[in-house]
Amino acid sequence: MELFHDKEDMRKWSRAMKRAGKKIAFVPTMGSLHAGHLHLVERAKLEADVVVVSIYVNPSQFAPNEDFGSYPRDLRGDLDKLQPFCVDAVFNPYDLYVRDAGQNDSELSERKASSQQKAVNEGADDTRDLTSKRQRYTHEHETWIRVEKLELPLCGKSRPGFFRGVATVVTKFFHIVEPDVAIFGKKDYQQWRLVCRMVRDLDFDIKIIGCELIREEDGLAMSSRNTYLSSAERLQVAPTDLAFGKA
Repeated sequence: MELFHDKEDMRKWSRAMKRAGKKIAFVPTMGSLHAGHLHLVERAKLEADVVVVSIYVNPSQFAPNEDFGSYPRDLRGDLDKLQPFCVDAVFNPYDLYVRDAGQNDSELSERKASSQQKAVNEGADDTRDLTSKRQRYTHEHETWIRVEKLELPLCGKSRPGFFRGVATVVTKFFHIVEPDVAIFGKKDYQQWRLVCRMVRDLDFDIKIIGCELIREEDGLAMSSRNTYLSSAERLQVAPTDLAFGKA
């Protein structure tokens, strides 16, 4: 399993696969992988010759008061979970939005590799100063993708900028990985619909597949944020046996 931190390295690998006649399936994630993510990986393996999984907590879809800094991160654990599925490549960029002034490409690549190797060794990503980094990304990045009408009746109303961040980072991933197929979970149904419309409107030559959500034993939809919930909170949000269709 190849591990890439630099977007140019990821793009070169994908293009080498294309030259070899390989079909590429892509599974975008924010890490802290669970069985729902792995179900997407299994579907991806059925759709293509090689599978790329991204692990990236996207700062542009978090509002200043949201949980970007505390979002669960476990790079080493994620890589361990992916290994049995024979994933071909993991793309774990240090960032996708900005670079420090005065740094050349080789210096930036070395900094990324050093930071990410430390994350693998220690079992978690480097989360120092994440809130200020999120603000820096948001302030300095100028080009955004909007699916203007579709996002309005969705939760974009209560989370302004959220769908803009999703559409933009997915577009960036599509340009870097250049997949033939991309797999999304319908647990994030609104995001899946947004991506489908964006791909249609912008003429991406990518097949978008939505997989049904996977639930835990108590009926709660699998999510990386479930680790936030207490036992009492899980009971409040999990479907009842009747609604969930259990006997």
